[in-house]
Amino acid sequence: MTGEEKRLAKVMAPERKRQAAEERKCSRTRRSRDGTWTKKGSASHFGFKIHTAQGTDLPLIRQFVVGTVSLHDSLVDLSIPGIVD
Repeated sequence: MTGEEKRLAKVMAPERKRQAAEERKCSRTRRSRDGTWTKKGSASHFGFKIHTAQGTDLPLIRQFVVGTVSLHDSLVDLSIPGIVD
């Protein structure tokens, strides 16, 4: 490495540090702020889950509900009016 290359490396080091700090700052905000945390066993989970209701005649999704991870399955109502299971 020549003297000029060493000088440029010293000049560019703070800029690289600033860029790395900026990337870390941006990565902290990529996670949705609406999701919630829950714990299943010893594993922690963050985000959302989707509950679906499928038809019995055709395996098509008739209805879906998106909720946070901490929302218990028994609290989600997927009943379709007029249809009794």
